[in-house]
Amino acid sequence: MSKILLVEDDFEALTTYLTLAVSVNQLECLKVLLELGDAAHLQERTLEEDDDSLLQLCVEHGSPEMLRTMLAAGMKASAEPESPWMHCCIHGSVEHARVLKEFGGDV
Repeated sequence: MSKILLVEDDFEALTTYLTLAVSVNQLECLKVLLELGDAAHLQERTLEEDDDSLLQLCVEHGSPEMLRTMLAAGMKASAEPESPWMHCCIHGSVEHARVLKEFGGDV
C-alpha cells in the first residue's frame, strides 16, 4: 500500500472517520485510518476539532486490542484532557486499564 500525502484540510475528515471507527469498535478500519497520518497528530487534531477523547471513547466502546493499537501507533494517554486511566476505573474496564499500564498510561 503506498502512502498518501495528506493536506491539513484532510485531517478534519480523517479525524471524523477515526472517531466513528473507535465509537463502533471497528479495529480493521482504525488500522487503515492510522496508516494515513501520524497518530499523535491525529489525536491532537481530534481534540481540537471535536473535543472527543479518542482513548476515553475507546475505553467506553472499543476493545482493549483497539486501545493497544492506538497507543502502539503513537497516541499518548498524557495528551488527553482527562485521564483515560481514571475513565477505566470509573467504568470498571480492567482489560483497558492493563493496556494503559503496558504503555505507561496508568496515571
